[in-house]
Amino acid sequence: MEVEQLTSENWNKLCDMWNDPEHKKRCKINKDNQTKLKYNHFMGSKVFVAARAEIGSEKESEGVEPDRIEFYKHTHYMSEKGWSSEEAATNYNNMNDLKALYTSGESSMTIDEIVDAVLGTKSRYIKGLGYGPKPNTIRETQRRTIELEDSLKKAKLEAASAQNELQK
Repeated sequence: MEVEQLTSENWNKLCDMWNDPEHKKRCKINKDNQTKLKYNHFMGSKVFVAARAEIGSEKESEGVEPDRIEFYKHTHYMSEKGWSSEEAATNYNNMNDLKALYTSGESSMTIDEIVDAVLGTKSRYIKGLGYGPKPNTIRETQRRTIELEDSLKKAKLEAASAQNELQK
């Protein structure tokens, strides 16, 4: 079979690249790293951010992107094939168990905290979403929460004051 874009010059460059010791070394490292993966996803080379936006644009989701637990299922489960691995299925079940336990009781966890607890965290990498902004630290989140609560109190006081002015 002949490929039109593959000239003899390009073929020779490919052969040279494949015979290069540095290239062979890099290939071996990549192969070794691939065997270290605990589970795979069904997204192929599609970027997670694009896939998540695509899911959010589907008719049944009404423009709302799925939370990280549902996105995990979408990327690791196919109705025709099932789960990508037993570990992926176990992770999903653990996330749902924690969600049921911690979103209905007194002590609570956010969806992000649940996913991080099950999948773990890695600097500058959000598991289940890929590379992106570094996740907020607990201190940073607490500081922001206090700022927002103060802002809300101030707004409520201003609204009450305005309402009193109107009733006079």
